[in-house]
Amino acid sequence: MRAGTGRTVGHGSVAVALVAASLVAGTGPARADGPHAPVLVAAASLHDESPEKEVTVRCPGATLVFSAGGGVGGSAGGTGQVVVTAVVPDVGLTTVTVRAVARTGQRGPWSVVGQAICEASGSALRRAVGTAVGEYTATATCGPGTKVWGTGFRVTGDPDHVAVAEVVPDPGLTKVAVGVTSDGPPTEVTAYAICRAQTGTMRRVAAVSPDGAGWPRSVTVADTADARIYGVGGRAGGGPHAYLDALVLRPSGAGGGVRAALAAPIRAAAATGVRPGPRPADGTGVATTDGTDDETVVYGILAGSFH
Repeated sequence: MRAGTGRTVGHGSVAVALVAASLVAGTGPARADGPHAPVLVAAASLHDESPEKEVTVRCPGATLVFSAGGGVGGSAGGTGQVVVTAVVPDVGLTTVTVRAVARTGQRGPWSVVGQAICEASGSALRRAVGTAVGEYTATATCGPGTKVWGTGFRVTGDPDHVAVAEVVPDPGLTKVAVGVTSDGPPTEVTAYAICRAQTGTMRRVAAVSPDGAGWPRSVTVADTADARIYGVGGRAGGGPHAYLDALVLRPSGAGGGVRAALAAPIRAAAATGVRPGPRPADGTGVATTDGTDDETVVYGILAGSFH
């Protein structure tokens, strides 16, 4: 276990496949409640062999975080050797911080990417938080009269044994549930929901991986002619060794997606020998939502062009 050593925090200009640029403007019209169209802000950490990395992106000007995303970048993305432990919108909804930790045996450079969809808002945004200690799931619930626009999570525990497998906004967009896969209870699981009043058509849409899909798996949902994807969530599927290593916010017109990885075998550690990858202790480690155990699912929060 290498948590707590050598954290690297940065906003390097290294190119990564997860995002196309550090700032991508939305292509839709300006919103009725503010002068700004949504923008996608992104940044990458340094691309090196540090065992822990963290990056923070900040919304420009008076815009606020409507949704958060990010994940493992560089050649380590999707390999099952790095675990994303946090995608956290701050309480003021001005920044998003993404953190990842390498599992035992990871070799070579890697990076972590943070993303946020930022927009001006005439209606109040609020961050809802739900935390569970020693449990496999946590839920954040929006208050009356508000809907989920964005998601987030944080999990503490040994990344060799604990990883996030589900970040699921419910069909009614009232709450976000986060579930982990683990061979022992994680220290703490936290779910985040970015909540705001619904002022137009909103709905949850989903897409699943094809039958027989290999690893890693990337699944996407698209914007429509009159609505765009704001927040994203997903479920890794594929059994107890599968976990999510990216929640991807894509440029306007492209929607959103998730990437799931299969935990790689852990190379022998000096004192402990080979350790298994993440798995549920008793079958309850991952709270499945629709019974499709092997499919990787992306959930997109679709909102109308004017809100």
